[in-house]
Amino acid sequence: TVTDNAGLTATCTQTVTVSDNVPPTITCPADVAVNTNSGCTATGVALGTPVSSDNCGVATVTNDAPAVFPIGVTTVIWTVTDNAGLTATCTQTVTVSDATAPSADCQNITVQLDASGSATITPASIDGGSSDNCSGFTLSASQTVFNCSHIGVNTVTLTVTDASGNVGTCDAIVTVEDTIDPTITCPGDQTVQLAFGSTGTWYVPVINANDNCGISAIAPAVTDSLWLTAGTHALAYTAYDAAGNSFECDFEVTVDILDCFGTPNGTAFLDNCA
Repeated sequence: TVTDNAGLTATCTQTVTVSDNVPPTITCPADVAVNTNSGCTATGVALGTPVSSDNCGVATVTNDAPAVFPIGVTTVIWTVTDNAGLTATCTQTVTVSDATAPSADCQNITVQLDASGSATITPASIDGGSSDNCSGFTLSASQTVFNCSHIGVNTVTLTVTDASGNVGTCDAIVTVEDTIDPTITCPGDQTVQLAFGSTGTWYVPVINANDNCGISAIAPAVTDSLWLTAGTHALAYTAYDAAGNSFECDFEVTVDILDCFGTPNGTAFLDNCA
């Protein structure tokens, strides 16, 4: 407004625009480290509260945090907006670790030794359904190879290890059996001829026996010699292994007495050869 000396006035208008060009500031909460609490994820994670300010006032503070955090590191972005629409951001990390040990579940099994006297299992053979909150784990067993010295009950420890190195264990009973019969070979039927005037002979049988875990006994003992008189004798030998498996062989030995002319005549004895 202008006024002259006579009191007359005139006016004009001018606009003054005040702008806020000062962005807000924000400081994120401290980084967070938590363990899984829902399967292989973390839920309900407490992020804390950022510190924000502005010369003309803060309108909103938001973040892009998911409701469910996976294992590993997730970056959360916090954004502050002032009343002039200016923004500022900061970042916070949430690290989720798996500290839950797998659940090891064992099952008892029975295995048979093979012809070489050995048996092999895999860790999966004694796994009864082990599980973990996160998918993917490895199995190992304290023993996988068995031989004749393991016949009977054996305790085997199953170890379940997940991707985070957590471990669960359980014990399984592995019963080792030997169900393979021994083999025994007898000499077969045979004839023994004695000179005229003989009454019998000492006969020592030749018996060969084998077993995947070894022969424990042969009955009757093969070291025994038999006094056989004239005639046909049915003989039987049985081989036994330590597991109680057995196998028998049979053969006949015929003892012939030769007459004075060298001809077999069975059990007959001639008084003379005149």
